[in-house]
Amino acid sequence: MKKRLFSPLLAAALAAAVALTAAALPAFADGGEETPITIGQSQEQQAECTCTVLCTGDSVNADCPVCGAEGADLTACKGLEALPATLSNALPATALAAAPENQVIYVGGKEVTSGGYWTTDSAGNVTASTAGETPTDNYISYDAENNVLTLHNATIKNELEFNESIEGGTFISGSAIGVFNKSGNAELTISLVGTNTIANVGKGIFVLASSASTGSSNLTIQGDGSLNASASQTGIWVQSNGNNAALCVENAEVTASPDGAVKNGVLVQAKDGSDVSLTVNGGSLTASVNANIWFQFGSGVSGSGTPTVTVSNNAIVRANGGIANNSSSPIQYETGSDSTGGIVFNGNEGTVYGSVELQEDLEIGEGESLTLDDGASLDTDGYTLTVNGGTLTGNVKGDVIYKVTGVSLSLDTLTLVENGTSTLTATIMPDNATNQNVTWESGPSGIVTISPSADTKTATITAIGASGSTATITVTTEDGNKTATCTVIVTNNGSGPVVPPQPSDPAPSQPEGGGSTGSSGSSAPRQQGPVVHNVSNSSAYRKGEYEFWMKVRTKIVSAGPGEVIEVNARDNDKMPNSVMQALAAKEDVTLRIRWNDGEEIVIPSAAALQEKMRMFYPLSYLAKFDFAQTPAKKVK
Repeated sequence: MKKRLFSPLLAAALAAAVALTAAALPAFADGGEETPITIGQSQEQQAECTCTVLCTGDSVNADCPVCGAEGADLTACKGLEALPATLSNALPATALAAAPENQVIYVGGKEVTSGGYWTTDSAGNVTASTAGETPTDNYISYDAENNVLTLHNATIKNELEFNESIEGGTFISGSAIGVFNKSGNAELTISLVGTNTIANVGKGIFVLASSASTGSSNLTIQGDGSLNASASQTGIWVQSNGNNAALCVENAEVTASPDGAVKNGVLVQAKDGSDVSLTVNGGSLTASVNANIWFQFGSGVSGSGTPTVTVSNNAIVRANGGIANNSSSPIQYETGSDSTGGIVFNGNEGTVYGSVELQEDLEIGEGESLTLDDGASLDTDGYTLTVNGGTLTGNVKGDVIYKVTGVSLSLDTLTLVENGTSTLTATIMPDNATNQNVTWESGPSGIVTISPSADTKTATITAIGASGSTATITVTTEDGNKTATCTVIVTNNGSGPVVPPQPSDPAPSQPEGGGSTGSSGSSAPRQQGPVVHNVSNSSAYRKGEYEFWMKVRTKIVSAGPGEVIEVNARDNDKMPNSVMQALAAKEDVTLRIRWNDGEEIVIPSAAALQEKMRMFYPLSYLAKFDFAQTPAKKVK
C-alpha cells in the first residue's frame, strides 16, 4: 500500500532524542513529601532507576541505585535504547504522553506495566527477555515513559487468565493485550512493525476505564506494519464506563476477526450520553467476514450519545457485517481537517468521502456498490479499480475496468436448411463491460462455418452439412471465463430434420437375420451398403421429439467426468445418432434413459455404439444391449 503519512516508528526512537538529565529524579515518600535521592543508595532504600541509556551485561551504569546494585536485575532498567537520531522525530506528539496513573497493562498473560522486552514464538508464547539487549525479531517492547507498546513481527496466542488477586484480573481476563484503569483514563499506543498476529483468545485487544464516574478510554494503533486480531468474542474493544471512548488507526493495516457467536469485530463503548469516535487516518481497518463495527452507549439496548467515523489520508474502512450503534443519534461520517478523505464500506455499501486517491487495487464484487458522496472525488492514481459484478455510481478519474459477468446468444437453437445462412448475436453483461470481444467455435466440424463480424459480437452461420446433422456453436468471452451455446440443426426444408422411417431391421448395414419380409410374404436378399429411403414429410421426426433429444445432447456436451445424465424419454423413442456420438466423445459420462413405463437403458460413454449409416437409435433396439460390457454385447 502506498503511504501518504509519515511512518510512526518505535517510541524508543523518539525517547532517545529527548535530553534527560543524568541527575537523580525526585521520588515521593509514602506521605507524599518529596525526598532527595542520594547516588549509591541501596535498591531497598530507592527503587527508582536513573539510567538514560539501557544497561546491558557489558555496560552497566554503576551510579544507578537500581542497575548499579549488587546482583541487579537489568530487566528493571528504565534506560532507553540508543537509536539513530534521524528517527527521533518519527512519532507524533500524541505518543509522548506517559501512561495514566494507576494503569496496568498485560500482554499474553504477562504484566508489562513497568516496561521492557518480551519475545514471542510461533506458538504465541510471550517470554521476558533477559539478554540485556533488544531482540532481533519476533518481540514485544513496552516504553513505559511514553506509553507505547511495540509489536515487531509478534505472535500472541495466550490470554490473561481470570485472577482476583491481580489488578484488573476480573475485568480484562481473556484478553491478549489488556489495558485497565479503575480510577482514571485507560490509554495505549500500539506501534506495528512487520506482520503481527493475535489469535486463540477471548478478546484480542481490550482497553478498559472501569470507573463509572471518571476516565476516558483511548487506543491508537499506528505504524507501517499490520495486525490481525482474531478472538472468539471481540477483536478490538475500547470501553469507558464514565466518559468518552475512541479508537484511532494511523497508517497501519488492522484486521479484527471474531470467530464466536458475538460478531463484534470492533467495539467502542462509552458512557451513555458521551462521545464515541473511530478515526482512520491512512491505512485500513477491516472487520472481517460477517463481523461488524459497533458503537455502544451505556450498557442497555438503547442509549444516547454522538457516534463519529472520521476517515482521511485515503484510508479504507471495511465493516463486512455493517456499522451500527445503539444511540438515538445516527452515525456521523466526516473527513479530516485537511479535506482528504477515505472510503467506508458499511456492509456491501461503499461510500467515498472527501478527496481520495487509491493506495492499492480495489475491486467492487458481486452485490457490492461504491458511491461517491456529495462533493467527493476518487482518483485511481495508477492503481486498478475493477467493477466485477458490483455497481459504481459517480465519476472517477482514471481507468476503471468493468469485468464481464456473463454472455448469452440470441438463440438457443438455430434451424438451417442445407447451405442456408443466419446470424447469431452475442450479448455481453454488463453492457459497459471493458472487454466486449468473444471467440466463436463449433463442433463437430464439417456441419457449419462461422464468419464473425469485425467487433466479434455477431457471426454469420452457414450450414454445410447434410440434412439431419447437428452442431454446437460456442461463444467464449476473451478472458475465457464465460460461455454460451447454440445448437444448429440442418434440415432440407427449414421446419425440422427429415429422417427415414424406422426400418424393420434397425441397422440395415448390420443384418441380424439375413433378410426382410415384404408385402407378398416372400423373402428377398438384403441390399448391401447404404439404403436409400424415399421419405416424405409425414415420416419425419416430430419436431418436439427432435428438440427433446437435442437438449439431451447439449447436457452431454457440457457434462464433466463422473456425471450422469438422467433422461425420461416417455414417447420420444428415437434417439438421433448425434446424441450417441456426443456421448462417445465424452470421458466417464453415463446416459441413463427411462422409458416404456420405467424400464432403464444405462449407457456409459465408453460403451457408446458406433454404428455407421445410422440416423437414429430406437430405444427398443438399445434395450437389447448389455452396456455393462465394453464393447456392448447384444442380448439374445
